[in-house]
Amino acid sequence: MTRMRKSLVVWAVLLSFLSPSAFAIELSQSTLSSRSPSKPLFSDKQFWIRQDSLVAQKNALMDIAAQPLIAGEEPMTIAATLPTKLVGWSGGSTYPFMYVDPRVRNRAYVLSDASGIYRTDDAGANWRPVNNGMMNLQVASFIIAPSNANVFYAGTLGGLHKSIDGGVTWTHLTNTRTFTQRRKNNHRALAVSHTNPNQVYFGTNDGRVFSSSNGGTSWSQLGNLGSTSPVSVLHVTRDGRLFAGTAEKLAIFRNGAWQTLPLRVAGAQDIVSLFENGRETLYVTNGRTVASTSDLNVPTNWSYTNLMPAHSTSNAGSAIRLSVRRNTATGRI
Repeated sequence: MTRMRKSLVVWAVLLSFLSPSAFAIELSQSTLSSRSPSKPLFSDKQFWIRQDSLVAQKNALMDIAAQPLIAGEEPMTIAATLPTKLVGWSGGSTYPFMYVDPRVRNRAYVLSDASGIYRTDDAGANWRPVNNGMMNLQVASFIIAPSNANVFYAGTLGGLHKSIDGGVTWTHLTNTRTFTQRRKNNHRALAVSHTNPNQVYFGTNDGRVFSSSNGGTSWSQLGNLGSTSPVSVLHVTRDGRLFAGTAEKLAIFRNGAWQTLPLRVAGAQDIVSLFENGRETLYVTNGRTVASTSDLNVPTNWSYTNLMPAHSTSNAGSAIRLSVRRNTATGRI
């Protein structure tokens, strides 16, 4: 491990679910700001972060940094006059999902379960909240309509929110107040038709799936999924087939009913697809392996990866997010 020097800039992320003082802070060795301890460093409509909280976190870090990481290693040194500078977000929350805009280079959205949605236009160098009009900031899922870049949907603990101006303003669809989504259970439990931005599907924390053909004005429940586990993921193929995944099963909606699909290991935590040369391939993970198929009518023929690399508490890993790309140099997925 490289020795730590006095000029080192130390990054620390302190998370707490007990107070609103959890955030990312940057530490560097220079003179402490003369700013009043009670003057806010940062604020938005939801949170205030104060200098006295930052100083308290700095002191805690200094106690840790005074100890060698490995016997015989030079301790990390942090000056007593260490200043604090806010570089992250406020709120004792987590950020369970990131959505990369497929149309705009370097633009992405990150979801918070306490402070709404943040957007970056420079590949993460800077972020800003985009919550104007949102009535609930505990956001679990997010999607941009494939056929209309101005239509956004966001699933929250208090139901569905919709934007028709690219996230500038949001409207709470009050008829969805009982359609609860929670992080991290419902991280991709929203789906929109590839050709109709008003055809939207919503999966709930109690295992139900709802459909709207008019952009959320009215809803109907799609059959009985046969599970009370949270709907982790909904996925609509380009030709309109709807798949749903829970911890217990992968299912396809056909002829007005859900049909469970056989997988080597039951459950579907995430579903994505890759569309190439007019053909769509589905990729599904149950947390232990990734299955893929191009037979989308009633998928029965699956290819499987090996089990995820083992970690200390089980015989396999536990992946709950998928992203699939083809390496243009090698041709491999």
